[in-house]
Amino acid sequence: MRYKALTEFPKLFRKDLEQIWKEPGYAHCTTQNFVLYVLLANSKFFIANDVKIKHVFLNFVPHQYMQVKVGEKWVNMDPAATSAGITSFGKCGRLFG
Repeated sequence: MRYKALTEFPKLFRKDLEQIWKEPGYAHCTTQNFVLYVLLANSKFFIANDVKIKHVFLNFVPHQYMQVKVGEKWVNMDPAATSAGITSFGKCGRLFG
């Protein structure tokens, strides 16, 4: 399923939440991070500055993940790599998944 990043390329930069919710199927790391960012930054527990966008190479392509400030610590959040079984909560995907 994660190889759909190439075949579903037009969906890479979606920012319309209504469209994202309605459309079934694959969501790129950028889309999953956007949804998580909206949920966190608009909650009463976090602000926009508590979230950083980060990039690494995963399977020879750029991959996006986030760091979220929880208390005084920065925690890696990578919903795409976690859902694909590449990594676990608090870590991010790297190099080969």
